[in-house]
Amino acid sequence: MGFLVAVLVNLSDLSVEDIQIFTKEVKKTKIWEDVVLKNIGTVTGKIKVVIADAGLFAYQNYEVSPNMRLVPVIKPRSGLENKVARKLRELEPNIMWFDSRLNNDVAILLDEFKEIISSAVEMVKSYDDISKLRSRINT
Repeated sequence: MGFLVAVLVNLSDLSVEDIQIFTKEVKKTKIWEDVVLKNIGTVTGKIKVVIADAGLFAYQNYEVSPNMRLVPVIKPRSGLENKVARKLRELEPNIMWFDSRLNNDVAILLDEFKEIISSAVEMVKSYDDISKLRSRINT
């Protein structure tokens, strides 16, 4: 009918965190922002891994997530794993981390940012293995 249903599921307990319905014309970056970033993104909280299928593939979704302390694991379109990995490695850290409120934690935040990038690159390149975990929500 021309609608997309976005469901955010917590894989640790298979609980539904959010469900939103979008028209087919809505950009993937808008869906990612409304469902993922607004629900679980943070600049100082716990690091979280987000696994998504190719329906949410957009370079911007990879680029904004690490600075929101999210490891984006989105199935890349065929043959783009290396390009996604390069984009992730070239990301700059969040400028907000250098704000006076957070400057005592900058070293920790930068180390964790590097960890997020490394994890994202590794997981994107091995998405087929990770998709088995994601498939638990389809059963």
